[in-house]
Amino acid sequence: MSAVTAHALQIVAIGLLVTGSSVFLYKALHGPAEPPVPAKPATRQVAKVPAVAAPLRDQAQGAKPADALAPDLVAALMKRGDQLLELGDTAAARLLFQRAAEAGDATAATALGKTFDPGFAAPGNARDPGRAAEWYRKAIALGDPRAADLLKRLGVR
Repeated sequence: MSAVTAHALQIVAIGLLVTGSSVFLYKALHGPAEPPVPAKPATRQVAKVPAVAAPLRDQAQGAKPADALAPDLVAALMKRGDQLLELGDTAAARLLFQRAAEAGDATAATALGKTFDPGFAAPGNARDPGRAAEWYRKAIALGDPRAADLLKRLGVR
């Protein structure tokens, strides 16, 4: 074996050693954590929705009782939804607003309505005055007085 070949083999061996140890260290530091200890299953609670909202809720396709969410979770959904709107991801923001609205948050229903409202929706997004009005009505039923003004301004019956 020539000196050049031996030197090339040494370089390859060192490269494999460095790569192998790097993978080992990465897996050791970022590998799967110990499985969490199973907690007791949480009991599901149904959010209290005002009696006025019952007809609206029943009209919705596949109406289900709203799941109660912790106030801090609703706040997190709203904050992230607002951030996604700023980034231009209206579809993802709608999902977050809808989850919070279905849990009984009036502000979320109003925010969701705004994503369909031609006066607020960003260019290139689906503008649907009918759906905006639907969500504004739900927000009114849930107790957001601002939604009544938005519905009136929208001019949809």
